[in-house]
Amino acid sequence: MNWFSRAAAVPALLFFATLHFAVSAHAVDTVTEPEKRLFLGIPQQCAFLQAENLLLMANGGGVYAFDAASGAQRWHRYLVSTRGYQGVTFGKRQVLGWSEQGVFLLDAATGRETWWRRNSQCGDVYAARLSPDESRAVVIGERGCLLYGVTDRTQRVLPAMPGFQGWLPGGQAMMFAQYDRGNENQVRKWRIMDADTGTVTPCWEEPYSWEIPAPSFSSLGQFAELTGDGDDGGTLKIRDARTGTVLREFKDTAGLSRYVSWMRDGKRLLCVTADRKELRVVDAETGAVQFALSRDGHRFALNTLFEDEAGAAWVFSKDGANHRYAWNLAPDGAPRKVLDGSLIAPAGFYFDRSEPGRLITMGMEEDRLWVYAVYALDGMRKLAEWRCRVPKQIYGGFSVNKALTHAAGSYPVNSDGYSNPQNMVFGLYVQDCEAPLRTGPGRVLAMSPDGKYLALQTDKQVACLYDAEADRLVAQYTATGAEQGQRSMNAVFSDDGKRVALNTRDAIEVTELSGDFPRRSMAMDEQKRLWGGGLCFSPNGERLLFGEYNTAWLFDTASGALLHRFEETERFADLYSYRGGFWSGLAETAKDWAGLVTDRFKAGSYLSATFAEGGSRVITHTAGQILRVWDAESGRMLHAIHTRLPEKRNRDGRISNQIALSANRRFAFVCNGDNYAPAALYSVADGTLLRQYRLPESSWPTGTPADDGRTVYVSGGMSLCQWPGAPQDLLDQLSDMGQ
Repeated sequence: MNWFSRAAAVPALLFFATLHFAVSAHAVDTVTEPEKRLFLGIPQQCAFLQAENLLLMANGGGVYAFDAASGAQRWHRYLVSTRGYQGVTFGKRQVLGWSEQGVFLLDAATGRETWWRRNSQCGDVYAARLSPDESRAVVIGERGCLLYGVTDRTQRVLPAMPGFQGWLPGGQAMMFAQYDRGNENQVRKWRIMDADTGTVTPCWEEPYSWEIPAPSFSSLGQFAELTGDGDDGGTLKIRDARTGTVLREFKDTAGLSRYVSWMRDGKRLLCVTADRKELRVVDAETGAVQFALSRDGHRFALNTLFEDEAGAAWVFSKDGANHRYAWNLAPDGAPRKVLDGSLIAPAGFYFDRSEPGRLITMGMEEDRLWVYAVYALDGMRKLAEWRCRVPKQIYGGFSVNKALTHAAGSYPVNSDGYSNPQNMVFGLYVQDCEAPLRTGPGRVLAMSPDGKYLALQTDKQVACLYDAEADRLVAQYTATGAEQGQRSMNAVFSDDGKRVALNTRDAIEVTELSGDFPRRSMAMDEQKRLWGGGLCFSPNGERLLFGEYNTAWLFDTASGALLHRFEETERFADLYSYRGGFWSGLAETAKDWAGLVTDRFKAGSYLSATFAEGGSRVITHTAGQILRVWDAESGRMLHAIHTRLPEKRNRDGRISNQIALSANRRFAFVCNGDNYAPAALYSVADGTLLRQYRLPESSWPTGTPADDGRTVYVSGGMSLCQWPGAPQDLLDQLSDMGQ
């Protein structure tokens, strides 16, 4: 470049520098309210107050009250727990709730708090229940039970006893279940505790399976359970809770779900068919069906019963449009719409981190039938849906291919399946077919864009490439080494469907999906165990990123050559603090305190790595603390974003900072999962802080920004909300800068 060219470039450089300074120096506003709530998580319990025309619903994040006529929300109460210990029990006119903050009672009609207690003396609260007359509340904690007199304001500490089942007749004793969860023999031990003295009396024990619901406990001290295969004709058993003696058996209960509920009088049972299309009221003495309720298009909720103070009983259903209905439990009961389906999620949901901008929903529609769907967050459009008939619960969700034509999931064949891939079976599904297209041994690691190939791990040290179209194995990968523990591998296919990369923990191998499937190992400049997680192809498939401990590696996929190493030089506190005993806990605490003044005792972290700008940029981020942008050609770092989220541990000893990128990698949303600091939205191109957010009190908030930066989607407290993104003037300035 000559002198004249340099001189001519100066005004342009000054313009962009001035514009960048103007964007960077703007006053950042903090948003405290979302633009709108897209939906709440599916109800786990419902209640209906007929006099107030009020529907109550509880999910894992809170309890909500809606006017059944207008759909307006009258009140709500969040349930906040980083450990997942929270819940609600509906009394006749009261709501008993618990979470990390304590235990409380609300007036069901108004949401007004009438009683509250903090229960730190017994550790985390696992559950809380009202006595039959609702004058007492038992709180089950990790170090003991607390029995509160709600009306007389008394308190009694009882021995620790998890697995509360219910109150025995008379209200002076409680039934508990203890579980011995060995790999071979899993045993459930029944115990009775005297509410006055805390004396625990062993009763009886039985083998159990985690796949089968626990028996339902009645006010008369009896258990009800459905055993056997409901498709071919199961058996309804009524047992004495104290002795385990089978009092009555009713055979040929074909087609029923294994979930059974007692009515308050202890004389009738509610059973729902496996397809949830019919609800039956069964006489517990004779086994006779007194009456049944059904309506075309309706499916009943499991554990659906609510009985009010007037003695009226209500059950709940949903229709094809996801609307909720209350039924009066009587022979002539009919559905009454009480909540619009647009307010409720179609199933359990989570953000698709492999394809930002999408939402994944997964729910069980009936026994062994799972519905899995993909939605676009922009407009909440359903992109694809699979109805998958599986013999057992899918482990780890489903994988979908890029074309959204296939879904694949894995489930265990026995109780040891979760830790051993050799005990897993996969199913490959297509839309409009409930039966799997293919099944076979192994855990699904990845699926090709067209759904033709699966990468499977079939053993702790063995993985394979499976041609699902031809139903044959085309490649096998074996890891060496002396490790005896679990060796979880990972894999990724290129977007063009021409290559697959697999990390065996000994090597990273790339296989061509053509010809004789030639493969090559990526050249590492040192011998090491590859315990990192992330593999990512560039958009054209010619380069491969591998995120590892303190380092991301960039390879040429055609030759296997190592092109660049992207090093993270900063050190951060361990994300998990393992406090196994007094001395180890003291050492971990000392490390945290020392970390306030020096990085010497801080460890490295695993890097997440991805491509941006068509593959010309590499983005690395770690620990929710720092994001770096690199030039893919030269390996030079361009700039970094320090999120400044606090390295503060929650009660579990965990630091829950997180960074989420938009699908086009131009925006980053950062937040702390415990709400210890405001969340924030950044421009990745230059590190500009665009907006901050004070999220509402909720458990485990997480978010993802839209590609245009105008919207941020936040999930927390079992709800999904749309928040405003960057202010328009800042987006305009970024656009002028070519970002």
